[in-house]
Amino acid sequence: MAQNSEVINFPYPTPPDSGCIIEVADGIYWARMALPVLIDHVNVYILEGPEDLTIIDTGLNFKVCRSAWLEIIKNN
Repeated sequence: MAQNSEVINFPYPTPPDSGCIIEVADGIYWARMALPVLIDHVNVYILEGPEDLTIIDTGLNFKVCRSAWLEIIKNN
């Protein structure tokens, strides 16, 4: 495995703030849910279909995740 950090290209070097989403492609949104455990976050993807949404990995049932979802819903 390569040790050079220049090999990896991150198109979005800064993740979205808690309670915010970033559109990464047409109809595909990225959110980042903080977690109060060893793995400190989970990436969430929201796919916009013609009539509904599909959410991939909603986070966990922690207050911090619920609060972030309420902000996303309120602001979008």
